[in-house]
Order: sequence, then structure tokens, then C-alpha cells
Amino acid sequence: GYDLVNSSASAMAHKQKSNEMEKDFIKIYKNAVMKDVRKLGIPANDVNFISVLRKELEDMEKEIEYYAIGIGPQGGDIEEIKTALNGSKFHLIVGREFYNSENIKKSVSDLASKLF
Repeated sequence: GYDLVNSSASAMAHKQKSNEMEKDFIKIYKNAVMKDVRKLGIPANDVNFISVLRKELEDMEKEIEYYAIGIGPQGGDIEEIKTALNGSKFHLIVGREFYNSENIKKSVSDLASKLF
């Protein structure tokens, strides 16, 4: 399939959205999956949306990989993401969490410990 770096996920990580916007985002993701996109960027700080999206896409019976944008300073929590994705394969996109850290090695270790 094709890859998707979804700018809507990044936008959702930063701004308030309405229920109508959320429904539109779900449609965007579903249309992408129907067109063989299998790697989706998701807003790490909106676990409710992640959970709703995962449930919507489960019915499509496609193997999806999620890329969580917004870990750490933007509010994304790994434990909550793992719960919302319910065993689905996911990757973290991490930036400020490390780059703004006084001890990058410790930040990486702390984050990794939450994954396993």
C-alpha cells in the first residue's frame, strides 16, 4: 500500500475540533485506507479520537500501522495510546520530548520503558 503522513493528525494535535470536524477526519482516514494507505498519522493527544478511529477502521479488515504525533509536551501519553489502539501496531513520532530535554539519554530510556 501507500504511505500517509497525515497533516490532519498534526492539526488535530494542536487545535480544538468540533464533532463535525472529527467525523470529517474519520472520513479522510477511511477514504485513505480504501485507497490502500496502511500507515496513518494520528494525534497522540486525543485518545478518544484514536479509539473511535481504530474501531471504525477495524470493520475494513485491513492491517494498519499508526504513527502517533504529539507525544510528551503536546499531551500524548503512551499508556493511553496503547489502550486506545488495543494491540494495533503503532510507532511514535517524537521530537520536542527529546530535543528540549536536559538529558536526552534519560528521556529516551524513560519513554522506551513505557513501551515494553
